Amino acid sequence: MSKAIDQIPEADRPREKLLRKGAASLTDQELLAVLLGKGTPGMDVMTLAGKLSRLMDEKGLEVKAEDLTQFEGVGDAKATLILAAIEFARRRTCENTCPVGYFNALGVPALATRAGNRLPQNGNG
Repeated sequence: MSKAIDQIPEADRPREKLLRKGAASLTDQELLAVLLGKGTPGMDVMTLAGKLSRLMDEKGLEVKAEDLTQFEGVGDAKATLILAAIEFARRRTCENTCPVGYFNALGVPALATRAGNRLPQNGNG
């Protein structure tokens, strides 16, 4: 289980880490925690972000608001924020030329390299 934000040293908290080291230094879970901003009374933001990260690993770019809002603490506002961030990153990275599924849910090239496959260059197979 993840630590609650108040149990993480201030310098290692996602928002502070992003400001100090840049967004590329954060894990997917930490990036989602920054987008979420806070957890719920029953679940800290890092645990919620971890659950959402696993969901997004499964769904990829096919993730929908209904998938996200199944989690307590994620309503329409948070779901649309996450979906907008995904689409914004996808558009900026591919300029609408990358094939569907080329990017994971956070707009990062899908880790096809996990299976030893090469990623297509410039959206071409």
